[in-house]
Amino acid sequence: MFVTRGNILSLLNRQDISYKEKETIIKKHNRLLKSALENLNSNILVEYLFDGKIPKSAKKIIKEIIDDKSNNYEFAKNIEESFQKHHGYKESDLFKSHYPDILKKYIVKYLYNENILEILSSRKKDKKLKQLIIYYGVDSLLLADFLASTEDQDLIKYSLETKFYNIDNITTILYSEKINIEIKELIIKRFINVTNI
Repeated sequence: MFVTRGNILSLLNRQDISYKEKETIIKKHNRLLKSALENLNSNILVEYLFDGKIPKSAKKIIKEIIDDKSNNYEFAKNIEESFQKHHGYKESDLFKSHYPDILKKYIVKYLYNENILEILSSRKKDKKLKQLIIYYGVDSLLLADFLASTEDQDLIKYSLETKFYNIDNITTILYSEKINIEIKELIIKRFINVTNI
């Protein structure tokens, strides 16, 4: 089978080609596939991401491309609009390895919106789901509310490990009157140094 940049996506989308054959095409022509995908607009990337005929290995490449491009404001805005066209998101979607980070953030907003703190304090939800919600759906202000209201040491530790990569989160927490002094001291010891004072 002759594969070019112009036909690789249509080959992966065909029903008369087996999943195994598609995986072989992806392995042999990985760079060609990346090149073809990088030139697509956000709507088409999202359509391929949700297309059941496209193998997961190709969807992981789509994820990488979307993750790389999502730092661009215009692209991020367009891709969120594309996500809105799809419905029926579920909690299990947060666990899908081929979904880009921007989609997982959208799913958290779509599913929980105003109820994030309620979900995080629920005993019915498992720890891994709560960690994904913290990672993808908790901004600096919500983080302050969460840290002030939770007793769950594992989730506090997870928050400290994942949410204090940027100075905005650190300053919001340190200036918040809701946060107890022990957490503030822990944050100062772990995250404040000469380079970020």
